[in-house]
Amino acid sequence: MPRYLRLVGWGLLALACRPSSNDRAGAAAPTARQGNAAPGSQAPESIPPANVSHGEAPVGGPGATPAPIEARLPPRERSRLHRIRLGMRHVTLNVAPGATYAAWTFGGRVPGPALHVGQGDTVDFTVVNHANIPHSMDFHAAELAPSKYYVNVMPGDSLHYRFVARVPGAFLYHCGTAPVAMHIANGMYGALIVDPATPEPKAKEFFLVQSEFYFAPKPGADGAHTLDGGKLLGLAPDHVVFNGRASQYAEHPLEVAQLLSGRDHRDEVVAAAILHDVVEDTGVEPAEIAERFGPEVAALVEVLSEPSPVGSYRERKARLRDAVSRASDEALVIFAADKVAKVRELRMTIAMGGAADPEKLEHYWASLEMLTAQHAGHPLVQQLRFELEALELLPPHAA
Repeated sequence: MPRYLRLVGWGLLALACRPSSNDRAGAAAPTARQGNAAPGSQAPESIPPANVSHGEAPVGGPGATPAPIEARLPPRERSRLHRIRLGMRHVTLNVAPGATYAAWTFGGRVPGPALHVGQGDTVDFTVVNHANIPHSMDFHAAELAPSKYYVNVMPGDSLHYRFVARVPGAFLYHCGTAPVAMHIANGMYGALIVDPATPEPKAKEFFLVQSEFYFAPKPGADGAHTLDGGKLLGLAPDHVVFNGRASQYAEHPLEVAQLLSGRDHRDEVVAAAILHDVVEDTGVEPAEIAERFGPEVAALVEVLSEPSPVGSYRERKARLRDAVSRASDEALVIFAADKVAKVRELRMTIAMGGAADPEKLEHYWASLEMLTAQHAGHPLVQQLRFELEALELLPPHAA
């Protein structure tokens, strides 16, 4: 069985796995210093969980692949006062297949927890240093005197303050203790999202924090890698990651799967949504799909895949739209989710100076017309219309 099929299968059920968020609390934080907090490192779990086993691999054990880190942005609490308490800890984390790292963290994870507030909200913040060296917190969203609030917090101590998030946007937070680059490169960073006062259209929201890991030549006695300052200064990372772990969203597809699983569609529907591109890109036989994922998934994949490579792009896509229009509602929904994801990708490409392919745009608008005729009220069809109309709002030089 090809490896990519097994990865897709594991990725589907891994969508149900959700990591815990440490030290993210809603209780009021004390202003007193915590003088007796124990410094030191926190050991990793000795048996990380596997995503899922179909009999070909044991669950757990040192070689198990951890579930992907949740990329969905946590919903914003409606209270105008947000009490946030974060612990600064040194922990060992999985950062790439077969590689662990001795990380410095906010909340025991890299990046730190995604924080989500509204414009004009008050953030009541407490940070506690559970590590054995000084650390600090620098909020780019806050308008504070750094000399008073972004100061070192010694091991076992805490710091408490408030600020108003006056400016909307996506902001970095990080440790500001010198040398700042070392503390950030070791994992002490995260995102604070401030929603604008005028609400944006309702959507599924994700956060992706890109960063790097720079491994020293030899790991420590426990096998965990540590920072190589020379590589950091030379901008020569061993891994460029999103949300703290290498290749996790390549192995666990994010966009289309989340669009469907977030609306409680069956696993078979999510599987077909992911697999139809695999079939088109690799030439996997339908029988192989049926053997691995069952006849229902194979039938959906067959409908969603281009019926024949013969003919021009316009001809192939017209045949595909015709086949989908006569298929089940689930096939229509998968087709809509796929087009939403691809139009979003195209919009990002255009916004960054790339060019739009006129034939693809024609196909996407024709797909919307077909989907509207068949399933006009479905949220994903409405979302596709929104995404396509958003393309037209880009500056003329971008389009």
